[in-house]
Amino acid sequence: LIPIGAAFIVSIALIPLFVSRYLILTVPSLYLFIGWIFSTYPKTLRRVLTILLIFSMLAGLAVEAYSPSAPVKEDYRAATAYLNANTEAQDIIIVSAPFTVYPIEYYYQGPAEIATLPIWNRFIVGPIPAFNEATLPQQVATLKDSHQKAYLVLSYDQGYQEKIRIYMDTHLERLYHQTFSPGLDVYVYKLRYDPQVLH
Repeated sequence: LIPIGAAFIVSIALIPLFVSRYLILTVPSLYLFIGWIFSTYPKTLRRVLTILLIFSMLAGLAVEAYSPSAPVKEDYRAATAYLNANTEAQDIIIVSAPFTVYPIEYYYQGPAEIATLPIWNRFIVGPIPAFNEATLPQQVATLKDSHQKAYLVLSYDQGYQEKIRIYMDTHLERLYHQTFSPGLDVYVYKLRYDPQVLH
């Protein structure tokens, strides 16, 4: 009860924090605690409350699995299959939000470099850098480097994906766009136009 109560108080007093994924580790101990409380009740009442608890757990699972308002699982496998089939060594894959680089790296087997936006060096201890719209042009220029095409993978919107997409659309030529699942999009942009060699 203490972690749940603390998260609730912080959500009201400071910042919204009461999100189910933050409390997932407390659920087993919460059910054990409720089961222990039920064990102190008379036998008939204990059985009724246990049945109600099990029914509530199954109903909650069904709502989570089938509710249209529940988040949809992102299809990283399909998105990465597209990247595997289309990227080349001179291309770059830009992933945002930065922490979604992990499922991309898990499935990706192609030759292109993978980077994040905001740029995040995962090999340095510290948090993921916050998005800063003022430094976006410089970060995009850094990622462009000498690459031919950029494959921008947008998922798990942290509130700034639309700004990234608009910047890319207004400063680069978009070649392709595909939605692989709700909230998971891949955009392809032309980064460089090499002059044709005359023979």
